[in-house]
Amino acid sequence: MLISKARSTNPISSIFLVFIFWSLNLFLSFREVFFDFSIWTDFILIKLITAHLSILGISVLLNRTLQKNKLVGIGDALSGILFLVFILGLNDVHKYYKEFVGLFLITLGNSQLMGLYNSQKNYLKEFEIGILFGLSVVIYPNLFLLLSIIFIGISLLVPFSWRDFIVPLLGCLWTLFVKHALFFILGIGDFDINFEFYFSVPKLKIDFDLDYILFFLLALFELFLFLRIFTILEKRSIKDRAFYWLWLWTFIFLLLSLLFFQKSLDKFFFIAFLGLPCSVFSVEYFLKKGNLRGYWKKEFLIYLIIIIQFSLRIY
Repeated sequence: MLISKARSTNPISSIFLVFIFWSLNLFLSFREVFFDFSIWTDFILIKLITAHLSILGISVLLNRTLQKNKLVGIGDALSGILFLVFILGLNDVHKYYKEFVGLFLITLGNSQLMGLYNSQKNYLKEFEIGILFGLSVVIYPNLFLLLSIIFIGISLLVPFSWRDFIVPLLGCLWTLFVKHALFFILGIGDFDINFEFYFSVPKLKIDFDLDYILFFLLALFELFLFLRIFTILEKRSIKDRAFYWLWLWTFIFLLLSLLFFQKSLDKFFFIAFLGLPCSVFSVEYFLKKGNLRGYWKKEFLIYLIIIIQFSLRIY
């Protein structure tokens, strides 16, 4: 049973499952690159490896953060595995290497934010968090809305003062200054700020082909996981609620970024990115123990999602 194995207290079992799903993603990406490019270039290979190392880093970091904050037990890797499942349906992963590096930095920033819980005057860590989110925007400017997470997270986790606003902001500005200073020194570009980002309003196009039906099912599943978290918030401790609200706001700003600040809406890229916060929320739905009469439905659901994603990737 995948859920029971993923939520096992055996770290070896968890590491093995994460490695299996990551290797499957990597194999499918190599397969796509092999058929798309008759002659491989070093640049394509670098982009592919960068994207998949970022994906692996996100998966491991999700598991580590949930375990560290005692939302799951030691060895529980469900969240990281489900994120890899959401990535499974995305074709040509190497094209999104910048996006995945940015997403890894945001995940790391959220993990660092949780480390601020109930701490006071931890300005060095707040500066580092500003750098992480600033780097994510430098690498992929269309995620600039996620900068709001810094200030929302700090207001949720620590007694808020004006210094807690200024310090991470300075961290963000420092990354921008370093980027353009390096570009100026190396002659790569002008010293002026020239972010390239897009704004577009998504056009609703409803087709009744198989791709759109499967996309709708995946989007519905993510929406269910998002709404599910509201039903348990009041039952959790203050720290747990702060953790989940941090990821709820991450979901919201990711959704807005994907809908309105992309050159075009790639529906499976949309599913892959929103899969990050939904993977966090999944630990409250895919419980290891529960009513055995309904437990098989959750097992069936997660296998169904894997089959859908794999089918979309292959065909």
